[in-house]
Amino acid sequence: MFVSVSDADKRQLPLLAVRLVELGFTIWATEGTASVLRRYGIDSVIVDKLSSQGDTAKDMSNSEKAHERIGKNVVELIENGKIDMVLNTPNSRGSRTDGYAIRAAAVAADLPQFTTITEFAPVLMAIEAVKNNDYQVMSIQEHAQQLFAIEQAESQESRA
Repeated sequence: MFVSVSDADKRQLPLLAVRLVELGFTIWATEGTASVLRRYGIDSVIVDKLSSQGDTAKDMSNSEKAHERIGKNVVELIENGKIDMVLNTPNSRGSRTDGYAIRAAAVAADLPQFTTITEFAPVLMAIEAVKNNDYQVMSIQEHAQQLFAIEQAESQESRA
């Protein structure tokens, strides 16, 4: 899974990333996102930003970064079939330009992509439910009946 989130979303990322790793995902992330994950002990593979592609050589001089860095950008990885899902929450002009190219590559590869943490959180819950075989399939009418029954029971309890 490729992850690159805006500074505003970085606070919410560690909990989601831990759950992704627990589900067996490898996290591919841009440098800024990867540094947040590292602070919380979450491993990720560093992917070059499209807008900073020329900076790879000077970044590679640091042996620690060279070990963690893949040396490719996310569009190349998507085109090579290495990425299965994208979480990208761009907010600056450069990241929006990158975001457009990332989304275009994801659409071309028919990959699921998410542009907000709010949108991704229930997706992660759904992935967990499927993996744990903890879900039911029902019509919306059946679901509404279950909710109505729960509300009725809670209403009766509060009266007692």
